[in-house]
Amino acid sequence: MSGFRYPVKLLLLAAAVALGLGAPARADFLVSVSNNAGTVNRVDQFTDTGTYVGQFVTEGSGGLSTPEGLAVGADSNLYVASFANGCILRYDCTGKFIDCFAQSSETPESVIGLRFGPNGNLYVTNYNSAASAVQEFNGATGALINTFNVPQGSGGLSGPLDLSFDKNGNLLVSSSNSNQVLRYDPNTGAFLNIFVHAGSAGAGNPNFPDGHAFDQAGNFYLASSFTNQVLKYDSNGNFLGVFATLPAGGDPVGLFFQDNGNLLVSANGLHEVLQYNPSGTLIGTFNIPLDGGNQGFPTYITGAPVCVPEPTSFALAGVGAAVVFGTSWRRRRARTA
Repeated sequence: MSGFRYPVKLLLLAAAVALGLGAPARADFLVSVSNNAGTVNRVDQFTDTGTYVGQFVTEGSGGLSTPEGLAVGADSNLYVASFANGCILRYDCTGKFIDCFAQSSETPESVIGLRFGPNGNLYVTNYNSAASAVQEFNGATGALINTFNVPQGSGGLSGPLDLSFDKNGNLLVSSSNSNQVLRYDPNTGAFLNIFVHAGSAGAGNPNFPDGHAFDQAGNFYLASSFTNQVLKYDSNGNFLGVFATLPAGGDPVGLFFQDNGNLLVSANGLHEVLQYNPSGTLIGTFNIPLDGGNQGFPTYITGAPVCVPEPTSFALAGVGAAVVFGTSWRRRRARTA
C-alpha cells in the first residue's frame, strides 16, 4: 500500500499546480539576527513589504548561537549557520527545530555563508583563520564530502564570508581580507580566477566584501562593508558602478533580491534592513526589533520557506501551494591575519 500512495501524491500535486489551484508562494523574507554579547540568537520574519511578522526561529532554538548564513533546501526546510558552535542547524517550514544537519568539526566557531549548489550539495564557508576554506556536505545526509572542498587559502582565500554560484555553476566566494571575490570549480575545488579584483582601476575597490547576489539579468551585486556601499558588476565581473551608498554607519552585510527586483540589504550598523528599487533608490527601511531589551544586528537574508501540504488536500479542498526550491555576534568581525 505504501508503495502505491507516493506516486499518487506526486500526480495529485503536479495536477494541482498545473491547473493553477495552488495559492501564490509566500513572499516573506527571513533575516538572521545576533549581537556581540551573545544575548540575541534568532531568525526574524518580515513580509515582502517589510512588516515584521515575528521570530521565525525563536531565541536560541536548537542551540542556535550567532546565526549567520541562511538557505532554504529543496525539502522546504531552513538551514542556518550557527557560527559559535560550528553547526548547520535545520528547521522545518514553520521554524521548528529538526536537528544539527552538518557539523564543521575541523574548525569550530567558523561557519558563516551557506548555499545549496547546482549538484544539490550544501557549501559552507569557514571564516576561522586556521581554515579560510569552503566545505561541501551531502545535501541529503549532511555527510562531509571533502574536508575542504576549497583548500585553505587557495587562490589567496582569506576570511571567506558569503558564497554563490554563477551562471555556469562555478563557485564564487567573498575573500574579505584580500578584498576580492574568487571563483572555483565547485566539483574539484580548483581555483579558477579572481572574479572581482581590488585595488585596480575600474574595479570598484571593495573593502571587506561580504554578501553578494545576482539580479535577474545576471548582474552581480556585492556588499562592500567598509566603504558602506553596494557595488554592481556584470556577469563577468566587470565593474559597472556603485549601485547604492548606505546611510552613514550602515555597514552592509547580506544581500537578497525579491521577486519584484528590489534588493534587500542588511544594514548591520543601523539595525535595519534596507530596500532598494532596481535603480538603486532607497524605498524602504525595516527595523530589527528589540528582544528582551537587547538590540540585534541583522546579517544574512533569504526567502521564507513554504509549507507544502499533503497532496491529498488538493483533491479534497481544491486548494494548494506551489513548491519552492531554495536557492545570504557581528558588529564587526575583525580581519583575520
